Amino acid sequence: MIEPKASLPVRIWRGLWRVISFIRASLANIVFLFFLIIFISALVGNRSKPIPAAAPLFIAPSGPLVDQLTYAEPLGLLLGGKNARDNQTQLRDLIKVIDTAATDSRITALVLQLDYLADSGSAKMAELAEAILRFKTSQKPVIVYADYYSQQQYFLAAHADEIYVNDMGGVLLNGIGLYRNYYKTALDKLSVKFHIFKVGTFKDFVEPYTRNDMSEASKQHNTEWMSELWGLYTNRVETQRKLEPGSINKLINSTSEALSAAGNSTAQMALNAKLVDRVGNRVSRMQDLIKRFGTDPDATTQFLHVNYHQYKRELAGKHAADTKGNIGLIVASGSIVDGEQPDGSIGGDTLAQLLRKAREDKDISALILRIDSGGGSAFASEIIRQEMQAVRAAGKKIYVSMGTVAASGGYWMASAADEIWATPFTITGSIGVFGMFPTVDEGLNKLGIYTDGVATHNLSGAMRPDRPLDPVAEKIAQQGVDSIYQKFLSLVSEARKRPVAEIDAIAQGRVWTGGKAQALGLVDQLGYLNDVVKAVAEKHQINTPKLKLIERDLSTQEQLIRNLVEQSSLAPQGIMGQWFTRFSALLSRPELIPFTSFEQAAKPTGFSIMATCLECSAL
Repeated sequence: MIEPKASLPVRIWRGLWRVISFIRASLANIVFLFFLIIFISALVGNRSKPIPAAAPLFIAPSGPLVDQLTYAEPLGLLLGGKNARDNQTQLRDLIKVIDTAATDSRITALVLQLDYLADSGSAKMAELAEAILRFKTSQKPVIVYADYYSQQQYFLAAHADEIYVNDMGGVLLNGIGLYRNYYKTALDKLSVKFHIFKVGTFKDFVEPYTRNDMSEASKQHNTEWMSELWGLYTNRVETQRKLEPGSINKLINSTSEALSAAGNSTAQMALNAKLVDRVGNRVSRMQDLIKRFGTDPDATTQFLHVNYHQYKRELAGKHAADTKGNIGLIVASGSIVDGEQPDGSIGGDTLAQLLRKAREDKDISALILRIDSGGGSAFASEIIRQEMQAVRAAGKKIYVSMGTVAASGGYWMASAADEIWATPFTITGSIGVFGMFPTVDEGLNKLGIYTDGVATHNLSGAMRPDRPLDPVAEKIAQQGVDSIYQKFLSLVSEARKRPVAEIDAIAQGRVWTGGKAQALGLVDQLGYLNDVVKAVAEKHQINTPKLKLIERDLSTQEQLIRNLVEQSSLAPQGIMGQWFTRFSALLSRPELIPFTSFEQAAKPTGFSIMATCLECSAL
């Protein structure tokens, strides 16, 4: 029987479907082959060249030092697309490598290139500097070079045995300054009014929206902590470089004269001031290093060395099977916001989950919470604090290690610990809260846009930015801020075993350095993360302390891709990688999309009460 001939539309549809099926099958095969190539590349790329029997360790840190790398889409990470992680160096890994190299007989010296190291906060630079000092006790030399040193880069360089600088470069020392933009007049011209609700004389986060200049209270307390930090900086540099006390301030105050005496050469001025040891160009510097350490057999224009990433991979390989630890470590880095957040931000729910994970972990005897945060949501901070109390109630002690900053909401969290450690360079305190709510009704009216309607109560629709703020709603908002501040004082008072009045006297949004905070009773001990680990080991009688990083569980896809990236040096780069990165979000967790604390605060249903430190963002 002969089937009737299909109609033209049906034939077109069948043909189109065959084309679609062919494209779908082809794409599936291409994706399969692509990942097969990546897998093979990982196996091949893992065969790195052996480490020389005697060579210096070479480290060129890139971007800022961070306690936690920012979350990156896994497929984009694999395929080489640009992401925030590309320009970050994890401080903990860097210190571990340097400490290990100090006792490794194959490593003969430490060579640091600081050209690509971004300013990271005084506390992180000081923590890395401590690792350099520990390395020097092995009697191995530390050599640092850069074309030009920023102030923070030079702080690190000052701890080396030898400092090179380019003859066209120099050392930039200019002290510490804090300047902001103030928007009151601009907002008045735009008819935008910010309604401010705050407690704390020194809680100056809101000042740029209500003033055209810095208040006297803000100038007072900012001058105090900046002067203390600068005193720590100059004392350390002058001690390490064996300079007379006051030399740095004297040089800054007479820079023009010193520059003239050096023939207007900033490099020569640095040499005259004994800030550096050698001046030269890149070629002569490399020749000196080759003469000292030998030639790299794979690159005759380079000195023989062990690459940081190569050495780090070897360490990771040795400990790949050992996942147990006896001291837990949770990193809380970034702004504090509500809900779940990716690495690089502190989500109230996310960190609470990690704390529960630590509470249930039978392998760890104690927990260290590393805080590097200027604060954020007061609600999220309290969620985290309550979970910390639950950990302690379960019989595990919590020790806080403060990084560059642990202020406002960061201190709110820290207050729940059994013991608080800060570095001398840490900025902490800022015990105060605020809320902001903008209204733009006057500006809209000027444009001929009006808002009107009816409601059952005065508070219905009261928090609309296109309407004048109702006086009752304004009073309620301030009452909420007052209540949160009193809670903040009470929980700190209880934790530090001090009367509320005493805490209030050193609160009011005021910022303190780690040393000053210890003197005031807000901090228990001064020290870096390594010091905290040693102290915890002694208190809990742990003979061989080993940190166990407690972090968010990765999905199968994330874990697979991360393993491939860490093992392979041949991951695709360039246009192909960037193209795939654009589509990686389709395969990644949609809830892990970062947002700023300001966006979180500007909820359309109202406003959030924040515990945030503005000046901390300048560190």
